[in-house]
Formats: sequence, structure tokens, C-alpha cells
Amino acid sequence: MNCPDPLPLDHAKILRYKNHKARISEFLSGSMEWKDDSLKPVRDAIRKSLRATQAQSCFYCRRMIATERRNMGEAIEHFLDKSKSYYRKWAFHPLNLVIACQPCNFVKSTKDLGDAAVQTATYLQPHTGTFKWPHPYFDSYSENIKISPGPVYSPIPGAPRHNQASVMIKDLELNSIADIDDRVQFTAREIQKLQRRAFRMARRQRKFGSKERYEAYLTELENRIERGFSDIFMV
Repeated sequence: MNCPDPLPLDHAKILRYKNHKARISEFLSGSMEWKDDSLKPVRDAIRKSLRATQAQSCFYCRRMIATERRNMGEAIEHFLDKSKSYYRKWAFHPLNLVIACQPCNFVKSTKDLGDAAVQTATYLQPHTGTFKWPHPYFDSYSENIKISPGPVYSPIPGAPRHNQASVMIKDLELNSIADIDDRVQFTAREIQKLQRRAFRMARRQRKFGSKERYEAYLTELENRIERGFSDIFMV
């Protein structure tokens, strides 16, 4: 699939930057909220890292996410929701963050995905407790969820997290026929946008700068178009 499986933890080093550590400490102390402007540099750095490690795809539905100036198509998703007081300490934890498309983020909302042991745990670890969905970093997506052409999502029989996969698919409405059509239409529109960008770049080759930069940009567009077709046809 588009997202690496398992996801790497490239953004952990961001938390060690001196300026970021100070802002994060203020948040953890309760003196500021997630949307505070002073946290924007930290959020931007984490977003950029997660985009790269997830190949600009939603962790939950694996759909390609369009890169937009104001990030309207995506959200930094807290697997264990930061609005819960007992999860606030993990608001910036690398093992608690993924990029999600806005539909998945909206439907997931503030669901509590941990049991009592997770809620009272000091450390976020594989055996902290029981999670209600497959965990982004502790569990393999491809071992637990099958995506068939459509795309159609189904838990893999006998998978390690079969029950959790079933709950996630149901909760996010990934098995909804209407949502399947919406996802196909969305991806088709994104492919059209990428194709138009490719044609525009081809027409203005001499104005784009160095040949290396031009080739790199076209390669990126080509890869994203191929990923879009893969999202639709699963090829």
C-alpha cells in the first residue's frame, strides 16, 4: 500500500529541538492549546515528516491526499485523542501521530481507542493495554486489513487484530458503498489535477529552472498519478 508498513518514526528527532521542546512543555503543562500559533512551527515540522513517511496518504483509508496550501485535505491525527486528559501527555508522541484525510479524521473524531490500562499507563508501548483499532505502529495494517478493488475494506480472517480491524472498518464506514463511490470520485479528480499540472510544467519547461529540478518535479507528478490509479484499480 502507499503508507509504509510499519510506519517509520522519522519525526522523533523533531521533538528534541530546543525551541520545540520549550513550546511542547508549555502545551503539556496546560498553558496553551494545540491550535496555539506558537505551536505552528512544531506542527508544521511534524506534518512535513508524516507526509513523507506516509507517502502523502491517509493512514486509515490509504487514500492519496492532495497537498494544499492550507492543508485543508488532511489532519495531524492523534490515535489516542489529545482532548482526553489522560492522553494529553502523548499529544506529540511519535507513536501516537499519523496523517489522516479529513473524512477519516472527522468520523474518527474524539473516539477513545484505549482501554483502562492504556488510559492509566505511564508509557506508550505495544503491551500498554488493549487498543480498539489496530495501532498505527504496533500492528501491521496489511496483516489485518485487506483492500480489494473499489476500494473495498475487509478484515483478514485469522489476522492478529481481526476484531480491531473489523471495528475500525465499521467505525470509519470504510465498507459503505456511498463512501466507496466518493473515494473513487475524489481520487479521479486528484488525478485530473495532477495531469493538468504535468501539462502546464511541460509547456513552461524553459521557465522552470534547472533541468534537474524540472525532472524531479515531473517524476513526483508521475509517481502521484500512478498512485492515484493504484488507489482506484488496486494494480
